[in-house]
Formats: sequence, structure tokens, C-alpha cells
Amino acid sequence: MSNTVPNRVSVQTGSRLHFGMFSFGNSDVRQFGGVGAMVSQPGISILITPAQRLVVTGLLAARAQQIIERTLPMIQQELATRDESVSQYPSIHVLHAPRQHTGLGVGTQLSLALVAGLRQFYGLPTLSARQLAEYAGRAERSAIGTYGFLQGGLLVEAGKKE
Repeated sequence: MSNTVPNRVSVQTGSRLHFGMFSFGNSDVRQFGGVGAMVSQPGISILITPAQRLVVTGLLAARAQQIIERTLPMIQQELATRDESVSQYPSIHVLHAPRQHTGLGVGTQLSLALVAGLRQFYGLPTLSARQLAEYAGRAERSAIGTYGFLQGGLLVEAGKKE
């Protein structure tokens, strides 16, 4: 069976503000919890359309390309387990994005937007926050950005036991 893809998938996300960690380096208490919030601007906006080969253009294209090259094989493997195949490749255009390394969680938001967008593009089920973070390779310390991507708002994270 061949997978039919939509004409276009659009994903918008805000930016993550992290107000600091509760604790890190002390193994007797939870690690990396903290408080953060999502703001709508500046945000990330991506557009995915069908193509004959993988195309990545726009802002942060090199970083988006790296994320896609890591993610697309996982998607192809998941499709194969469903007896589906990739009939179209994505053309991804990053329309809007803040500058990287400015404390806005750009890498996390871009990764999550691309993974969520590609899953929608290929008709795969929506993932839980934990699954989405694992798929995108994010939230190893704090999950504020992941939950912010999914829910927005003010977030308080208790941290991890181990």
C-alpha cells in the first residue's frame, strides 16, 4: 500500500522562555525541574508540501535539514511496519524563526514542529509528549519546551528522580 500525503501541512509554534532550574547536580532531589512559559512571538512557522525529493529551504535550513535527515528514516521505518511506503518526499520551508541560541528554545521548537509536521504529512498518529520528545531527541533534561509546544502557557515541571 502506498501512503497518500496531503497537499500541505503547516505548523506554527511560539518560543519557550525558561525561568531557571529548581535543582541540578544534587542526586538526593529531583533534577532539572523549573518554570517556563511559551510566548507566541517570535515564533517558528514551517510549511511542508509534497516533492519528488527531500527539499529544505528558508530560515535555519541547515539545522532543519539535520533534523529531517535524523527523523525521516524513523518515519520510513514506522510506515514500513504498517505496510506503507513513502510515495512523496517533503519539501520543507521554514517561513519564520527567531535567531538560534538566544534562550528561546529554538532548537527544541524547530525539532518538535518538524517531527509533528512530518508525522501529519505521512498520516501517522499524534504522539504523547514523551514520545514526541524521544522521537525529536529533545527533553533530556527539562521538558518545559516539549509541553509548551503541545499546550502553551505557563508551565511548572517537578523534575526527574533519576
